[in-house]
Amino acid sequence: MAPLAFTHYAGAQTEFKPPLLAHENSFLGDIATSEPNDPTAPISAGFYRIEKGTPLVYNYTYHEMKIIVDGEFDIADETGQKVHAVKGDVFYC
Repeated sequence: MAPLAFTHYAGAQTEFKPPLLAHENSFLGDIATSEPNDPTAPISAGFYRIEKGTPLVYNYTYHEMKIIVDGEFDIADETGQKVHAVKGDVFYC
């Protein structure tokens, strides 16, 4: 198998503006995805931003990881677990 090169997205965290996802305050946009190159083990990476306003309710049907890079918010799951998330926290759903 030939070596695989990495892809560099310079300044993505500071320059990428994710599009509106839901309500007036939830934004989501992928930067990279493995599909269609690897449909058997898809993975994607992107940015999500939520601003004060309407809470977002989302049911995950896939694995997801969130890294809080700025701000804070409250998050809850179907088990009743609740956390006040702050900068530096990581969640795996």
